[in-house]
Amino acid sequence: MPTTLSDVAQAVGVSVSTVSRTLSGDRTRPVAPKTQERIWETVHALNYLPRESGQRRVREVQEQM
Repeated sequence: MPTTLSDVAQAVGVSVSTVSRTLSGDRTRPVAPKTQERIWETVHALNYLPRESGQRRVREVQEQM
């Protein structure tokens, strides 16, 4: 079973939205540098890869804007 954002968030002890903002580079609600570092380490350790369906949805929304 593939690793999810929820798995990463639980391992780090933060919310799914914090993980999402870190991975997307969203700066509207900054994440502490130490937290970002822990998130990226966990992403690599758990071999997290974004699901293609989620990426497609983001592209569709961006194209509509």
